Amino acid sequence: MFGASGVVVAAGLGVRLAAELGPGSPRKAYVRLAGRPLVLWATFALARTEGVDEVVVVLHPDDVALVEGGSLGRALREAGATAFVPGGVRRQDSVELGVQATRPGSDRFVLVHDAARPLLDPDDAARALARAREVGASVLAERVRDTVKRVDAEGRVTETLPRSELWLAQTPQVSRRDALLEALAHGKAVEVTDEAMALERLGRAVVVVEALSPNFKVTTAPDLERAAPVLAARQAEGGALPPEAPDDGEDDDPIAALRARLRAAGASAGLGEAMDELGGAARALLGRLQSEVAGPGGLGAALAALGGLTRPSSAPEPAAPPPSAPPAGPRSGIGTDVHRVVAGRPLVLGGVTIPWDKGLDGHSDADALLHAVIDALLGAAGLGDIGELFPDTDPAFKGADSAALLAQALARVRARGLAPAHVDAIVHAERPKLAPHKPAIRRRLAALLGLPEAAVNVKAKTGEGLDAVGEGRAIAATAIVTLVPAPS
Repeated sequence: MFGASGVVVAAGLGVRLAAELGPGSPRKAYVRLAGRPLVLWATFALARTEGVDEVVVVLHPDDVALVEGGSLGRALREAGATAFVPGGVRRQDSVELGVQATRPGSDRFVLVHDAARPLLDPDDAARALARAREVGASVLAERVRDTVKRVDAEGRVTETLPRSELWLAQTPQVSRRDALLEALAHGKAVEVTDEAMALERLGRAVVVVEALSPNFKVTTAPDLERAAPVLAARQAEGGALPPEAPDDGEDDDPIAALRARLRAAGASAGLGEAMDELGGAARALLGRLQSEVAGPGGLGAALAALGGLTRPSSAPEPAAPPPSAPPAGPRSGIGTDVHRVVAGRPLVLGGVTIPWDKGLDGHSDADALLHAVIDALLGAAGLGDIGELFPDTDPAFKGADSAALLAQALARVRARGLAPAHVDAIVHAERPKLAPHKPAIRRRLAALLGLPEAAVNVKAKTGEGLDAVGEGRAIAATAIVTLVPAPS
């Protein structure tokens, strides 16, 4: 029997859980459950799955060097991790990078598992692997037991779905290595929510395998409370435990680890000397430091953001930051877009499909509102415009989901240390009437940007019979986005 590779995806930020746990909480993968980080539980379970002979752990790019060189990295290797690789902008990008780091071979299978699912039973994973070997791909899943309703943009029930046909997908998701890489490469311009979806888009068969043990995802703080007694019960029955990881409040969180090393290096050495002494791990976060240096507090503010250090008054002022570093404080950007109205296309605005007999012409899905928001985001961050990032001459973006393009643009903005704080948008359309759809558009836009609905405003205007918009030949959108420094 040929071996299989495990890939643990732990590159996400876990913004919702961090908000609930409060300031100073680590990334979700490092949050502790029963004394051990979530990523350690997930790695240990996957490594103990029969047939798995390697486990690649995909981490946030800022964390790789710090985890590898610290005691969490040692615990992960002891638990079965064989390699650590940096993740990408989206989950599907991180999965692709992780799978690429596994052993090649036409007969190799990969099991992709979320670090946020610490309760995985290796027996369930082994059954999923065995089924995938029979049909090509499988996904561990749970039956839907509640009645499920389909609703429209206004929340009206339009259909009751037969629950006998519905399953809740979990991880690991298992497939041939080469087939998954092909599917991920084919779907780059589209936001896929899991590996099974990428395979489905290529017409590959994927079967569900029912999880016989709890395997829910940790998304909120109450999920941690639900998971703890499950682990306790397993341990009472003699279940195996991952190796211990230090609970010193710093080694779990790479930012905290860097803070400690900055203290050791000495705050008065100057930015360049401090970076030399800290080595590769500190250089991984140099961009963040440079962004902080751009503020009025200089190097002292930069170090303060990483742990409360202040620059002695005798220390020299640092050199000016590179032009790429954004200045501190709020920044605003404006974006516009316009598309011709055509027959035979769906009308998508703000990520919501609007019932109409016409749509908008464009290289992607022609979502004029999301395109304007993307343009405004990039403008506020000083990152050019949407045409430079997603050119309409690139076939990779043909028919692309604009929500996926927005996710990529937002990741670039966050990489510069900025985050959206407010959006004000206008859709200019003579037809159809958009007033009934504004609440749904507002909710969707807020969700895509990670903002409360109160921070998003959507207006609809007609063209009063003037120009292409007023004559019903086009729909346009304008957006103003305010960015603020992202929380450290």
